[in-house]
Amino acid sequence: MDPLTGFSLASSIIAIFSCALTIGVISRDWQRRTIFAKDVFDIHSREIKVLHHVLEECKDTLANIVEIPASIEEAFRNCGQRESDLLWTLELGMKGSNAFILRNVRLPLLEKVLIRQYGMFKENVILLRTLCTE
Repeated sequence: MDPLTGFSLASSIIAIFSCALTIGVISRDWQRRTIFAKDVFDIHSREIKVLHHVLEECKDTLANIVEIPASIEEAFRNCGQRESDLLWTLELGMKGSNAFILRNVRLPLLEKVLIRQYGMFKENVILLRTLCTE
């Protein structure tokens, strides 16, 4: 066997092995991201209900106050906007007829957006709660 043919054969085998290994690593990483995104999606869906109850409690607390400060009114507006943005993202994540695409493609792509929007909504609710208790 010619040395050049041996080298070509060896490099072809190494390339095939490398390609198979890369496909395995990518599929395992995508599966991990899909599972994590689904968990984040489910947890945030439940926690949003709790934050909504906190907003309702704040509204009930302020129901007896004649003059509501501008900071609290602005905090309520921010919370409403953040909540609607977050609910829109959640709805976008669950819209569609194909469950496979939903679970394996859309949720991992929306993961960072969902985490960011949830964090902003949670911070606004905590700020509003702090303002209402003072």
